[in-house]
Amino acid sequence: MAFSRYLLMLVPLACAACAPFPHFVTVTPDINGTLTSDGQPVAGQEIRLARGPDDSPCSITLDSVRTGPDGGFKLERKTQFQLLYAPLVAPLSVSPFNICSTTPDKPLLLYRGLVPLYNAQPLKLACTLKELQPPRQLPLQAEPPCKTSPVRLG
Repeated sequence: MAFSRYLLMLVPLACAACAPFPHFVTVTPDINGTLTSDGQPVAGQEIRLARGPDDSPCSITLDSVRTGPDGGFKLERKTQFQLLYAPLVAPLSVSPFNICSTTPDKPLLLYRGLVPLYNAQPLKLACTLKELQPPRQLPLQAEPPCKTSPVRLG
């Protein structure tokens, strides 16, 4: 009974912290990367920007590109419209995303990332595959084959 009384007081307080303020937030950053296998660029490989649950992280494709002759790829920043702004939680808000590649059998998870909704910085990836076959799905504890490097702004 006491819990419901606190809950009734907490709900209006939480709602009061939100202000109607139409704006866009970043759900994925600008991503530049390269894909190599055994030190050689992998050209023409599909790279997907995706979301999905832990057991199927590449299930929802947001965007896809093919690697160029040098193994390079570029994925543009994605934004999403939001009506409410919550100043108390905005600095802590993040959006998950995955970088995947396709293989003949199933998607291959290359990278898992989180991007701050209100302060997204560009991301540079260097993805090295030991081999493209056989395809595999990375367990959550495994280290994806992509490494990040700092990006100079401006």
